[in-house]
Amino acid sequence: MSNDVHKPVRYGTSFKDGTDKIQFWRVFLKHYAHPLADWINTWPNNPSNYRETTGKYCKEVKKLSLEITEAITESLGIGPTYMSNKLEDGLQVITVNCYPPCPNPEIALGLPPHSDYSCLTIVLQSSPGLEIMHAEEGA
Repeated sequence: MSNDVHKPVRYGTSFKDGTDKIQFWRVFLKHYAHPLADWINTWPNNPSNYRETTGKYCKEVKKLSLEITEAITESLGIGPTYMSNKLEDGLQVITVNCYPPCPNPEIALGLPPHSDYSCLTIVLQSSPGLEIMHAEEGA
């Protein structure tokens, strides 16, 4: 487990010793993904196909993010490449969250309320449970 947010590969958990009234209950893996050739050899190699499979996924997510960004900037009238040229040199971080069964779910949350610090966040939700609070609901 690493608390160094600047490490290119981090594994961690938010499990605590039970001193808090609400527990943030998740296990995560975060790693840099762009430029792919710079980072892929730092990723886990177990399971044996992790790098290949996740590398393909990262390329597709990168393409999708550029397409979305181009559509946004084009709709704003500033041209489709306004941001994509800048983002092509940027960083891509992949986060894999796992929310294992909690023995005491009444006091567990997966993640604390937060704001993502990236320009664009793409979420692949493979199981139900994501909750989003809109600004008009209070903050």
